[in-house]
Amino acid sequence: MPPPRRTRLRRAPPRSARRRTRVAERAPRRGCRSRSRAPPMSMRPRPNGWLRSHSISRRPRRRPPPCRSRPPKPLYAGPPRRPGTWSRSRPRPTRSCLHLPPGAPGRRPRSTAPAGSTSTASSSAAAPDQASAGTRPPAPVVLREVPRERDSLSSGRGRSQRDQDTIRLLDSRVPEGLLRTALAAAGWNLTSWTPGSLHHRPGAGVTRVFSIAVTPSPALGDPPSPPPTTACITSCPLPRGSTGVTRFAAVGMSPLALWLHPADPLLPGLPSALDPRRVTAFAFGGGALPAGTVLRLRAYRPLRRAVVLARNGDQHRYLKVLRAGRAAPLAHRHALLHEAGVPAPVLAADPEHDVVAMHPVPGHRLAVLLLRDGAAEIDPRVLVRTLAALPASVLGLPVRPSWSDRVRDYGEAAVAALPAQAHRIRLLARRIDDVVRASEAGPLVPTHGDFHEGNLFISGTTVSGLLDLDTLGPGHLVDDLACCVGHLAVLPGLDAGYIHVPQTVERFLRVFDESVEPVALRARAAAVVLTLVAGARRRVGGGELEALSRLAVAERLLSEALSIDAGHHRGGTRD
Repeated sequence: MPPPRRTRLRRAPPRSARRRTRVAERAPRRGCRSRSRAPPMSMRPRPNGWLRSHSISRRPRRRPPPCRSRPPKPLYAGPPRRPGTWSRSRPRPTRSCLHLPPGAPGRRPRSTAPAGSTSTASSSAAAPDQASAGTRPPAPVVLREVPRERDSLSSGRGRSQRDQDTIRLLDSRVPEGLLRTALAAAGWNLTSWTPGSLHHRPGAGVTRVFSIAVTPSPALGDPPSPPPTTACITSCPLPRGSTGVTRFAAVGMSPLALWLHPADPLLPGLPSALDPRRVTAFAFGGGALPAGTVLRLRAYRPLRRAVVLARNGDQHRYLKVLRAGRAAPLAHRHALLHEAGVPAPVLAADPEHDVVAMHPVPGHRLAVLLLRDGAAEIDPRVLVRTLAALPASVLGLPVRPSWSDRVRDYGEAAVAALPAQAHRIRLLARRIDDVVRASEAGPLVPTHGDFHEGNLFISGTTVSGLLDLDTLGPGHLVDDLACCVGHLAVLPGLDAGYIHVPQTVERFLRVFDESVEPVALRARAAAVVLTLVAGARRRVGGGELEALSRLAVAERLLSEALSIDAGHHRGGTRD
C-alpha cells in the first residue's frame, strides 16, 4: 500500500508578488500570448500567512446595504452652542422642536440671578417671589431647537418657515414662562394670561399681544407703577439698548423680546399719550382739567402706531402715536391737503413726543353706510374726484411701494397663517404678480396709499374727511381704487350684516373701469385681498374660515381679470 501523500507547504509571497499574480491571472488580450503561466486560482492567502495548493478559497462576504426604511436615530438637542461651533455629528438646525431648560415653570431651578437682569442664553433673567426666603430663582427660558436640514432663511420660503415656527411658539404654552420671567423682574406675579391679536409683517417678524393679570411680588415691596394688563412678545428686530425690554435667546430661530404695555420700544410717545395730565395740557389747552380727561386706546399695532381717543367734557381729540421722527412729516402732509382744499383732520397742536393731536372730522365712516344699506346714496365718482383733487405737491413726497408690488411677500405671510394652503397661495400670488406686471398701471399721480372704507368719512353725499395720511405720496390711481375694491370685497366674510356689499362692489367696479384699466384694477384688487389673509387668520379666537373666504375672493377677482383680458384678445367687449 503506497504511503499517504504529503501536503507540501509554501510560504506566501510578498504583497508585491501577490499583486503581480492577480494581474497575470487576467485573460490576455486578443492576439497576444501570455509569456508566463499564472499560478492556480486555488492559491489564496491564509490568515497565518501560508498557502495550501489544493485548498478551496472563499470570497469575502460583502456587507448588506443599509436598510433605507429603518428609522433614523433620535437627534440630540443639547445646550445651545455659539455661532460657528457646529460639530460634524450635530447638523445645523432647520426644524423647530422647542424645549424649556431647567428652571422654567414646572421644572426645578438650577441657577441664580439677581432681580432686574436681562434674560439671555448665558445670563439669568429674574428672581422669583421666594428669593427672600432663600430659594433659588428660576433660570432663564432658553429656546432650543432640534437639528434639521439647512435651509435658506434669506429666501421668501425660509422667512415663511421661520415665521411659522414663531407663530407655533406663540400659540403654545411657552409664552407663560417668558411672561413669568419678565414680570418677576418687574416685581409682579403672573396669575393668568390670555393670548390676543397677532400681527405678522412679511420679512419683519411676528408680534402677539397678551392680556395678563398680575399681583405684586412681596419680595420686592411696593410696585413702582400701576399693575400692567398687557404684554407683547415679538420676533421683530429691536435696537440695542431699548429700555423695558426683556430679551430671550433662541437657537435656530429669531430672538424674542418682551415688553409690558405701554413701554413699546419703537413708540416712545405712547406712555405720554396715555397720561391724562400730559394729554390735557397737550391736546385741550390750559383751560381743561386733567381730572375730566378720559382716555381710550382705540387701535394699537405694536411697534408701528397707536390711536388714542381723548375726551374732556364735550371735546374730543384723536392722538396718533408714531415712531420716532415720523410725526413732523405727517403734520406736513396734513398741511398740504388743507392748502389744496382736500378734507383732512385739523391738527389741535404741534406734534410733541412723536404724538399728533387731531380734531374729529364730521360725518360717518363709509363702513357704517355700507353696513346700513350698502352706501346706496354714494356715487363712486365722488371717490374718484376726491383722489383727483390731491395737490401736485404730493409728488414731491417719498415713493412707497403699493400693495401689489409686494404680493409675493404677503403671499408668504398668508402661507404662515394657512400652511395647509401653501401651494394654492403661492400659485395664486405668482399668477397675480404676472398679471399685475403685464397690465397697464397708468401715469404717476398723487395717491393716498391706503384708500379704503375705514379711512373715508362721508357727510351727505360727499367726502368729509381723509384719514391715515402716512402713506400719502406718488403712485398710480389704479392702486388706490384697487385698495378700495379689495377691502369692500372682504366685508361680507367679516360680518354677515354686509349683505348689500356684493352689489356695491359691482357698482363701484363699473364706475372705476371708466378711469383705469379693468384688468389691472381687478388683478391689483386681488393682490390687496391676498394681503388681508394673514390678518383674518390670526384674529382673537381664530379666523380660518374668514381667511379661506378671503383667499376665494382673491381667486375670483383674478379670474375676472383673466377673463376680461381673454375677451380683449378675442376682440370682444365687456358689458
